[in-house]
Amino acid sequence: TIVELKLLLCFPLGCEGEGEIPFSELLKNISSLKDFNKTISGLWFRINNTIQQAGPRTFIKNLDEIPSPFLNPTWNSDCSKKIVLYESYRGCIYNCAFCLYNRGEKGIRKFSIERIEQDIKAILSSPCEHIRFIDAIFNLDKKRTRQILKLLEGTDKYVEVEVCAELLDDELIERIFY
Repeated sequence: TIVELKLLLCFPLGCEGEGEIPFSELLKNISSLKDFNKTISGLWFRINNTIQQAGPRTFIKNLDEIPSPFLNPTWNSDCSKKIVLYESYRGCIYNCAFCLYNRGEKGIRKFSIERIEQDIKAILSSPCEHIRFIDAIFNLDKKRTRQILKLLEGTDKYVEVEVCAELLDDELIERIFY
């Protein structure tokens, strides 16, 4: 958009869409002194006040390809901010004009339940006090919601989720709110 392009006048480069892979590629190229501008799709950059794009990047289909920050030994398990923002899937089934969850691709893409289990174990063993699921609708898939809630059973950490009331049943109400 025009606003995003104007921001590039203040910053030397930006990323369109999901940034985990392009950012990782950018760091590898910088560390090996390679030119990155025209080789990393998804990057926008400025050369002599001209804004250019290296090419579009598609959405990551298999979210498990994204390295987990919680399983990385450099993750700050000290949790100085005491809150962890966690997403178990990306996207949304709705297409609301005002919302950012959809961001150009309809439907949802999920992290595997195995990946979520590994991440949650690492988060629960950290000193963080608050876990905020940033999924558009936490209870979108009842079976999956139950699996995630089972992983969180017995924690003394504050867990925050956004739910869709129409998708709640008595069991989920009991597990989420009590």
